[in-house]
Amino acid sequence: MGKCKKVTDESVLVVSPLGRLEPKSHPLLLTLLMSLPLSPLPGAMIIVSWNCRGLGHTSTVHELKALVQSNNPDCIFLAEIKVHPEMFEIHLRRWHFYNIVSVPTVGFAGGITFAWKNGV
Repeated sequence: MGKCKKVTDESVLVVSPLGRLEPKSHPLLLTLLMSLPLSPLPGAMIIVSWNCRGLGHTSTVHELKALVQSNNPDCIFLAEIKVHPEMFEIHLRRWHFYNIVSVPTVGFAGGITFAWKNGV
């Protein structure tokens, strides 16, 4: 989880790693959240890191796609891919991650990938 910012004695805002504010235990914070920017600071690099526990299932690839579309990261780190990187690198390229470094799995265990967009 991210850093916490105390607003009142009864409420706390959690600043997620993407710079988003999430209310904790107080419904009136939604009004405050609507007035604050929900995007990262200008010039900030967005990096998504995910232990995906295998990219062999279509549903996991769909989850990754949704994660990429909702956060628009500049870089992505995937751990425990459990498939050979060539099997899903086409998806990364489709999502504009043209620079890819992978350590392949050993059998069906492990495997990591780091990918980034051009200009990063």
